[in-house]
Amino acid sequence: MDTGDRSAALASIRAALAGVEDPLALLEGLFAVAPFGLQIYDAKGQSLAVNQAFLDLFGSAPPPEYNVLADDIAERQGFLPLIREAFAGKTVRMPVTWYDPRELRSVRVEEGNRVAIDTTMFPISDREGRVTHVAFLFKDVTREETARKETERERDLLRQGEIEAARTARFREQFIGMLGHDLRSPLTAIVASAGLVLRHENLPQGVSTAATRIASAGDRMRRMIGDLLDFTQARLGGGIAVERLEIALAPLLGQMVDEVTVSHPGRNVLLKVVGDLRGSFDADRIAQMIGNLLENALTHGPPDTPVVVEAQGTAAAVRIGVCNEGPPLAADEQQRVFLPFERGSHASRRGLGLGLFIVDQIARAHGGTMELRSDPSETRFTAVLPRQR
Repeated sequence: MDTGDRSAALASIRAALAGVEDPLALLEGLFAVAPFGLQIYDAKGQSLAVNQAFLDLFGSAPPPEYNVLADDIAERQGFLPLIREAFAGKTVRMPVTWYDPRELRSVRVEEGNRVAIDTTMFPISDREGRVTHVAFLFKDVTREETARKETERERDLLRQGEIEAARTARFREQFIGMLGHDLRSPLTAIVASAGLVLRHENLPQGVSTAATRIASAGDRMRRMIGDLLDFTQARLGGGIAVERLEIALAPLLGQMVDEVTVSHPGRNVLLKVVGDLRGSFDADRIAQMIGNLLENALTHGPPDTPVVVEAQGTAAAVRIGVCNEGPPLAADEQQRVFLPFERGSHASRRGLGLGLFIVDQIARAHGGTMELRSDPSETRFTAVLPRQR
């Protein structure tokens, strides 16, 4: 508050008190019952008066010999320069301070009553502007400060938990990548050996059946390991790598539909192509994408209903949709369906839950996006792939 504002405020107070029969008694009463601690010092730093709230807060008034300008606690805490600024005529608010009863030598405080005090100091000047007194206003903010510190502690714990979770997740992803890489070589040997056994003629039925099962399980495990390695590359390597070449996607889609039909006898898979599907794409990754989408549709669609692949070429992109009938995905499942290791409520326990995550990563690697629409009529996944990146 500058000199003009202070003069205006004093004039307003004098005008308000003009009609009061005993203004001094009124001010004394206000001082006594104020809900915050008040202390008045003279210009030399000697305490003149304290109110009841001050006594409730600190236990007693300072002794006669106490001088705030020589306060040892304030000096240790670095607040003495601020106090001197107030005695020089400046309104000053000190940082919130925690008072420990063992540190208070000038006043008596009940043991264990550690309090946080918000202190504001403001000078009182005469008509010539000389500082004649300094008032200290003490507000107990223990509850607020305790809540704030608890909030900060919880925030720090949460942040530390997030750091630990991120570190654990990264270690897990690195471990998954190393495990998948190390399993690939012995698995290749197992599958190759099963294939070698199946080339022999006149095998006993039991041996042939066992070798066929080994080869089938090995192929399934090889796909799972491939998914793990793709997951690790996507999470730790900044995304799945693609090698783009100018290709036409229509023949590739036809090939994928034929392969899936052979591996799922009795299922009906339809292909519909509209427009030009040429563009710059990674053929192997697109085949992997379509294969994952078809496996997902065949797994979740009723066996007596068709799975439909619809491809359409637009001016800037190629849209490839794979849809199946069956129960729709719930809204919360649609939000999580492209996350790693996620399975819908109707999913089987086979696989790792990485298929749609990899589909999404392949689309992103091509500069495209995945769209999902699921309602009682059908569930449709659509890849939108720019022709050129």
